[in-house]
Amino acid sequence: MIAAYDVVLAIFPVDDGMGLHVIKGKGILDQIATSRTHAMYSHTAIAVPDLAHAEALKFLTAPVEQRIAA
Repeated sequence: MIAAYDVVLAIFPVDDGMGLHVIKGKGILDQIATSRTHAMYSHTAIAVPDLAHAEALKFLTAPVEQRIAA
């Protein structure tokens, strides 16, 4: 599922509401934030129990080269 989208966020409960963590597409989000373009990107969110699970999901779905370097 993660491979099918340009941007994937993890959402999880925190004491004061909802937490967000970028699993995939940080560069795209940075580009959107600093430009005035209207480019279209696919996006979705995945519910996880906490930040640790979001970080693990990001690590496990990263390209092999990034996982080996870590």
